[in-house]
Amino acid sequence: MLTRRYRLSLLATALSVTACNWVFVTSSLPDFERFKPVRSLCEVISSETGPDALVGYYRIAYPSMAFYLHKPIFEYSRQEEIEAALSSDNEVFCLMSSSEFDALQQRLPQTRVLASCPTFQVKLKVLLKRAEPPRVVLITNKGGASVP
Repeated sequence: MLTRRYRLSLLATALSVTACNWVFVTSSLPDFERFKPVRSLCEVISSETGPDALVGYYRIAYPSMAFYLHKPIFEYSRQEEIEAALSSDNEVFCLMSSSEFDALQQRLPQTRVLASCPTFQVKLKVLLKRAEPPRVVLITNKGGASVP
């Protein structure tokens, strides 16, 4: 700008911003992948599920499950819906927060946890407490080998 080369200065600014973004994306963002539980939990679901199984989530939004599993998924938000599904004769796989599972576990003793993953939530109180991140659990109402 000092030498009155405006086009060159705009190009240099654009290239600098692009380079900084590229460095951020390639170095920082891959580490956040461990806080995205959907892909790994969908792999567990696809290895355990039958063709007629119901798969979905409860009071949490993971619509990308439809992409990874190539099948329709349910989305329940009422306790009666999830209790009815897990009490049915259908094989059911469901993602929910660990706190929601703790609340439901006594009402549905036939359920069990297949897998659990941390999730990333940027909340000031969580960061200040340095608490463990919340977890998402994959539960089912059918038997089989548990996955840690």
